[in-house]
Amino acid sequence: MMNNSIARRGVARRALSLALVFCAVLALTPRAQAQTLKSRLVANGLTYPLWVGSPPNSADRIFILEQRGKVRIADRQLNGSYSLRATPFLDITSLLTTTGLEYGLLGLAFHPNFENHPYVYLVVTPPGTPGWAIWRYRVSAGDPNLADAASKQVVIVVDYSIANHRAGWIEFGPDGYLYTTTGDGGEQDPTNSASNLGVLRGKVLRIDVDGTDNIPGNADDDAFPSDNNKNYSIPPNNPFLATPGAQPEIWAYGLRNPWRCGFDRETGDLWIGDVGQGQREEIDFQSASSTGGEFYGWRCLEGTNPTNYAGCVNPLP
Repeated sequence: MMNNSIARRGVARRALSLALVFCAVLALTPRAQAQTLKSRLVANGLTYPLWVGSPPNSADRIFILEQRGKVRIADRQLNGSYSLRATPFLDITSLLTTTGLEYGLLGLAFHPNFENHPYVYLVVTPPGTPGWAIWRYRVSAGDPNLADAASKQVVIVVDYSIANHRAGWIEFGPDGYLYTTTGDGGEQDPTNSASNLGVLRGKVLRIDVDGTDNIPGNADDDAFPSDNNKNYSIPPNNPFLATPGAQPEIWAYGLRNPWRCGFDRETGDLWIGDVGQGQREEIDFQSASSTGGEFYGWRCLEGTNPTNYAGCVNPLP
């Protein structure tokens, strides 16, 4: 799946100037036989590309994120090759903090009913500490290959006081809710944010951006009308709604920097790629039958290794 990947260390190691973006094609052979992977050049001349994906039911257009703030489109041609459009779908370079290792434009999700509700949701680092936010844009009414820059809507903002670990995955789940990941902030998480249910850092978040009518862009989307940085509602079965002091957006916690995750298209299971501190890279599994609330161990565990950080007790039996 093009929009699912395993966590790797550091955005800088993933992002290469003038990098080549490849599309892997899996041969349709029986499971019992060896499978063949083929590569196809999709686009070059890109700057810090770090995500690629297509809108639902629209594989002829590939959207590519450039970390510095551009969303590019490559169109499939009749001969099967791809052509990169010169004009970006969206350029928000001037609106972002991009000077740091993990800052900029980090993730993108298409509304699951994109044909009728053509919205894209972006994980970004706006100026400031910098913080972390999700912004929503609508496709231009006059050109499906351009976003309407004036349609920007802040969905959610998370504050950070430490410079690193902004995570960046975002995707709609099989249940129609919007899932996203936040990093702990870095520096070995000295405030123990990842295991603190009172903050949104170091978590998987789950929010409702459509409201009760399942249509984005109208008043029932927003359960917090007095807060301009919260334009969503809380799913009624989120796991910590009855937990005193817990943030209701939290779906799972105890994560360091869950950079890329993905829902299995056949089973609905969630796979979480969490970047390790120095010894282990971590892949966490959450069954499609989960009701949320899982704790994945950080900062007391790196994988299955106890960190022995101050104040930590090994949470494994």
